[in-house]
Amino acid sequence: MKKNSFARVSAVAFALCVALSPFASAQDSPATGGPGGQVFRLTCGDYASGIAAFHSSGVNEIFLLCEYDDYDLSRAAGRQSGGLKTYNCGRGEALAGWAIQSHGPYVGFIEPHCRSLLKPFSPTASAGATFGTKALGAAPAVVDCPTGQVASGIYGGAGNLVDRVGLICADPPPMTGGLMTVNRSNFGTETLLPSIEVGRFRYRVDQCLQFGRDCGEPAATAYCRSMDPTFRGTAIFQTESWPWTVVQTTKQTCFGSQCVGFKSIFCRSEQARVVGGATIPPDVNSSPGGQVGYSILYGVDESGNLQWYRHEAVGTWEGPRQVDVGWSQFAGLYPGTTWTAQNNQHGASIFALNNNGTLMWYRHDGYLDGAAIWQPPVQVGNGWGEYQSIFAGGEGILYAITPQGVLRWYRYYDAATGSNAANWSPAVDVGSGWAQFAQVFAMGEGVVYALQSDGTLLWYRHIDYLTGVEPRSANPGANALGKRVARWEGPKTVESGWQRYSKIFATGGGYIYAIDDAGDLYFYVHRGYRTGDTRWTPAMKIGNGWNRFSHVVGVISSTP
Repeated sequence: MKKNSFARVSAVAFALCVALSPFASAQDSPATGGPGGQVFRLTCGDYASGIAAFHSSGVNEIFLLCEYDDYDLSRAAGRQSGGLKTYNCGRGEALAGWAIQSHGPYVGFIEPHCRSLLKPFSPTASAGATFGTKALGAAPAVVDCPTGQVASGIYGGAGNLVDRVGLICADPPPMTGGLMTVNRSNFGTETLLPSIEVGRFRYRVDQCLQFGRDCGEPAATAYCRSMDPTFRGTAIFQTESWPWTVVQTTKQTCFGSQCVGFKSIFCRSEQARVVGGATIPPDVNSSPGGQVGYSILYGVDESGNLQWYRHEAVGTWEGPRQVDVGWSQFAGLYPGTTWTAQNNQHGASIFALNNNGTLMWYRHDGYLDGAAIWQPPVQVGNGWGEYQSIFAGGEGILYAITPQGVLRWYRYYDAATGSNAANWSPAVDVGSGWAQFAQVFAMGEGVVYALQSDGTLLWYRHIDYLTGVEPRSANPGANALGKRVARWEGPKTVESGWQRYSKIFATGGGYIYAIDDAGDLYFYVHRGYRTGDTRWTPAMKIGNGWNRFSHVVGVISSTP
């Protein structure tokens, strides 16, 4: 795929209630390599979280990764050749050094080093990832930022290869309100490892608003309001056992294995807010999913176990976690919808097709963190074995392609709860000629992709995806045949060369995952998914061994 440049659209990390100021005391570490190449200087507005590179025997092109960049690869120097590899330090860590070696006048080897943002005076630690090849008989030089500093950028010279590169070191951003608070723009803010300082020590925020009571949602909401007194919305949170926590209201502390603190709090706004003088629109997504920076994926392994993964767009993973057994019986799996209750419970429904054509409904209430919590299954249909292929459109929508190529639209209105197995819309034929495609999958929001046998990826948008055909109010007179019609945009060619992928699926917000015949998993972001334009983030290889799964499915985020 052709490499494009993209404007930075990532959210900027900032300390609680304190906007990040430019880095103070910035200094350049010694550069390694030769004198050639065009001078470059790449910086982050917050701090560097890692690097990516096209590399072979040496480093051919280097990218600076900034926290929550969502794989923005616009900060680059060098020329694309060789294999692409990326490494982000862990949550709460920053790039702070590397072991580096030159091969003659060029950079030949880099091993990143990371440092904790909460403990910037701690030593750096090797990331375990390497770029290029290490020269025999010579040890790489270790170049770390001074104690107490992290990397805010890189500089050097590059042409067809990276000639030289050094770190720009600076003081880390202040972390007064938690490990990090992320401005999610359209969605609100998420605080990772929220903490409060009591005396000379910092404690994780306890899950309870009062000592031992008012736990969970009341405490998370209070934390959101402590961040922004005008906050009105929903607090979505994760908790974990933590040996020392503090209650927000009384500042009472808890010590020991019985203590539970917040792992993250996502303050989902329901009104426009003003942050730093800029008006931020209300949250436009009804549940956390791909559009807020992560995707939930499931795979059925060789033993029929259902494995859960959470992929963060910044490059980190959680899982695998086995969340159920006996899923090898199914001929197909399709995402249903996501669900959020007023008591902060969450669930993601999955349609499962039996070999006899019956359609089952499941809901995984532990989908956000991989807990094995499920609602009992419900049979919601039969006769689905007649179709050549089926794919999901999110929000309870299923599309089915007949052997004759007719595209048929269905919607299960109780996809969130499974309470009424018969609550389906009537089937509507919304297209023809769809049997010709090698694969068809949907992004949600009516966006559908069709893969031709030559690897061309086509984009369509089903305008009336919530109703199948145009509403009566949009066309009172109907068409010449007296029928309401299914309105579409497209096709538009958005990519090529995708015939190498045996399985492609999407999770919403432009996120696309593709598995090749070798089992390697690739991650794309189609930034033009709503309009069908060809703005893409370059592919990232993010995993291997995914061909061991008989089925792979991703949760499609709900939309209004």
